[in-house]
Amino acid sequence: MNSVAGVLRLPTYRRFLAAAICSGMGVWIFQTAIYWAGLQSGSTASVGILVAAISLPSLILTIPAGVLTDRVGPFWLLFIGSLSPALACIGGLALVAPDGSIALDPATLVTFMVGVAYALWSVPALVYVTRSVPPNLLGAAISLMVLQYATGRIAGGALGGLVVSMGGAGLAFGVSAAIFVVGMVTVLTLPRLGGLDARGGNTVRGLVEAVSWLRGAPATLALVALGALSSLLAYAYIPLLGALSRDVIGAGSAGLGILTATSGIGMVASGILADPVGKRIGRGRGVVATMVLGALSMIGLGQSNVLVVSVALLAAVAFLGSARSAMASYLMQSLTPARMRGRVTSLADFVAQLMSIVGSLAVGGLAVSAGVTAVLVGSGVAVVLVVGLVVALWPRILRMDVDRESRPVVGGRPYVEGRGSGVPLPETS
Repeated sequence: MNSVAGVLRLPTYRRFLAAAICSGMGVWIFQTAIYWAGLQSGSTASVGILVAAISLPSLILTIPAGVLTDRVGPFWLLFIGSLSPALACIGGLALVAPDGSIALDPATLVTFMVGVAYALWSVPALVYVTRSVPPNLLGAAISLMVLQYATGRIAGGALGGLVVSMGGAGLAFGVSAAIFVVGMVTVLTLPRLGGLDARGGNTVRGLVEAVSWLRGAPATLALVALGALSSLLAYAYIPLLGALSRDVIGAGSAGLGILTATSGIGMVASGILADPVGKRIGRGRGVVATMVLGALSMIGLGQSNVLVVSVALLAAVAFLGSARSAMASYLMQSLTPARMRGRVTSLADFVAQLMSIVGSLAVGGLAVSAGVTAVLVGSGVAVVLVVGLVVALWPRILRMDVDRESRPVVGGRPYVEGRGSGVPLPETS
């Protein structure tokens, strides 16, 4: 807990976190408004198109964002990621009809632009925190980054629904734009960190360098594999929450609202507790433990038909998933050379996003034929089995951690990636 209090005393980190929360809140309010306006204008198919429009840029732009982060630094990407959605929301005001609806084509364009801005935020945000926070507080700083998504999920969606009910999509767009502007102004107060990879060369060469490094980085590859597994199966509950509430628990839309808020609360808890847990049991062991426990909780969630029990299990699933993400991100940042952190992070994010799309489509289709319970139980069992396989192939992950200076260690000994199989270095006096 001391590390959480310590990082929150850092003025630069407080301003960064405020800007990040503005980004999360703005996106959730915008999504609520645009999906509702799309539904008013068309059907659920229109909403599906808008969901794809806001998600697609992340898949396309994550890797370029990583390259740019290494070349020009994270600051300007954070600025663009705050300015662009504000401009998109302001432009969207002119496209809203008097009855609050918006035609699908312009709605898709506005949504895509907000998605572009959001895609430019994630990678540079993590790199910015890694470079601006003292090593002894870095674990807590990365864990607290989840507040961007948790506050958006808890407060942004609810506020978006309230604003839409009061003044339609136009008012919601205006509120979102104002919040994005506050975030942009806050970003401008941050130190302007430049790029660390000043060697030049084209984008492809930079990516080849990062891929070549990854080929000799077994610890990082293990973390990438576990992250992809989480996106493919461990997050299977997310697209099934509505069906879970309706078909398994019998709680309807009210239950869905409770479950959604509960997942956000679990994420907030992970922001506070993930770093202390990682310090106590070790981050590598923590990544494995949280994945296994999260999978077991998801199995229970799929079988529960009591709302109170499901709420508790979902809070555990969300907490454990976010804690895994924080510990894995901390390990990966410590393992990666500073000058290529943007590229390596973006490659890992790209794989995770691709698996998330595949997983969402797969679990949605399977739930129709096999049912929600079977899908959640099957996904949980698969996660446990694959985690066991990864540990069997690279057991050192259970001894992976970071020292007080945020340098990677295996069993307490300094460790360096990128040397074939990765090597623990001998103790030095």
